[in-house]
Amino acid sequence: MIKKLIKILFSLIVLFLLLWEFAPSIILAPYGDMTEITTTSTNGLYIINTRDNEYVDAGPSNISFKHIELDDQYHTEGASVADINNDGLNDIITGHYWYEAPLWNRHTIRAPKKDAVSIPKLSD
Repeated sequence: MIKKLIKILFSLIVLFLLLWEFAPSIILAPYGDMTEITTTSTNGLYIINTRDNEYVDAGPSNISFKHIELDDQYHTEGASVADINNDGLNDIITGHYWYEAPLWNRHTIRAPKKDAVSIPKLSD
């Protein structure tokens, strides 16, 4: 049993290190939306590698972002973008729902289960 737990722990550590090294995240944000802690750039668009907090100041820009709240409830941590209904516009897919562009109407992919949890299979 101890040997199995050590093997699982070692595998998780290796997975974490691989993700840390090879899966950096990129953030694009207009000037003024970042804090002094994040960066010290003074104008334009920030391109930030959140893994090691390096950034490139892309210079002055007229780019702006519009905040849109898709839902007033928390459903998932992840999201994807794809043209689900083949209308030429990118829709947003998150968990059990997809949101149709451009009005972001919510469509159910499947009904969420109340108090559902996922337990990984811990075997060889």
